Amino acid sequence: MDDNELDRLFGYDGGTEGAGADDPEKKQKEEAKEVKTIEGFEARKASVSDPEEKDEKEENKDSEASEKEEEASEDKPEEEVEKESSGDSEEKEEGGEEKEEKPAEPEKEKEKKPKKKRRYRLTRAGVLFIILMVLLITVVMLFLFLPAFRVREVTIDGNIELTDEQVLEEVGLKYNAHLMSGVSGNLIDILSFNYGKTEEKIRNENPYIADITISIRIPSEVRITVKERRKIAYVSTPDGFIALDRNGTVLELCSGKNTQTVSPVIYGISVESAKLGERVKVRDENSYKKAIIVLGAILAADNATIGDKFDMFEHTKELRVLPSGYMFLTIYTASGKPVQCKLNKTDKINDYMTRLLYLFNSNAFDQVTVKGTLDMTSDEFIFNPSK
Repeated sequence: MDDNELDRLFGYDGGTEGAGADDPEKKQKEEAKEVKTIEGFEARKASVSDPEEKDEKEENKDSEASEKEEEASEDKPEEEVEKESSGDSEEKEEGGEEKEEKPAEPEKEKEKKPKKKRRYRLTRAGVLFIILMVLLITVVMLFLFLPAFRVREVTIDGNIELTDEQVLEEVGLKYNAHLMSGVSGNLIDILSFNYGKTEEKIRNENPYIADITISIRIPSEVRITVKERRKIAYVSTPDGFIALDRNGTVLELCSGKNTQTVSPVIYGISVESAKLGERVKVRDENSYKKAIIVLGAILAADNATIGDKFDMFEHTKELRVLPSGYMFLTIYTASGKPVQCKLNKTDKINDYMTRLLYLFNSNAFDQVTVKGTLDMTSDEFIFNPSK
């Protein structure tokens, strides 16, 4: 090998001999090139031969970078750090929301998805329930529309003051109406035709009815039994009249009626208060009781007579009570002639009224041609002509 080839191999440009060795700059460049080639070769060799060392270097770089960031954050004010952290979190949330959003499926693809069909399995309990419901509906329909549950016959007993029509109106029944139309209360009362709530309502609302019983007989018969309060007298008030029974229970509040339409009327009794269905309050209780006793004795005498008779109570016009204790009773004969009776005691009043009724039945007062008063203050009746 000659000198020229050696010079080309080591980078000499073929100058004069010894020129390349004598030039210091050239030597430095050549040495640097050799060092770089060797370092590059060693680096490539290390990356290929030992990957763990590379990971350690990268971790060292990351730790150094984090330390630098911490130092920088310590130098910064707290407000800037908070702003940066909030901005990072918002960016993360926005990014997360964008990731969570999924593209909507096309409508056609949704329509193409087959729907799942639910299958129901009918159990034995379900079959029994359906059968019971069908039977219940059938029974209800028959119950509502069969003629056997329609009112075809009504029997009413015990009513005197009230007519049959008024009693049926109170009960709420009409001909050909359903038997349940007058029933009130719960479901058990309705299905059992129990008129108990209706009976209680009538007793509370109608003072003439002291008691009422309603019973059903299949088919189509209704039986009503009434126990009435008997109107025994009217008491005059500044506003009109009050109808009372023998116990003093208020049956009517009559305003605007005159003495020609009401009878018998008790005069001389001062009424303090009166309310329908409750006992009247009067100022002179003894005088009121005496008047009621007299009228009750008239009713008892009428009820004791059998056959065709003169109804003395129906012909009694008024009973006037005086502060002295005497009472004057006015009764009309069958021919319309007024008869006035003077009373005082009530201990024998039932016997006195029986004898008085006998006189009316025998037409004894029609034979008297003069006006006068029958004195009944003693056991012997005395007729005193008026002057």
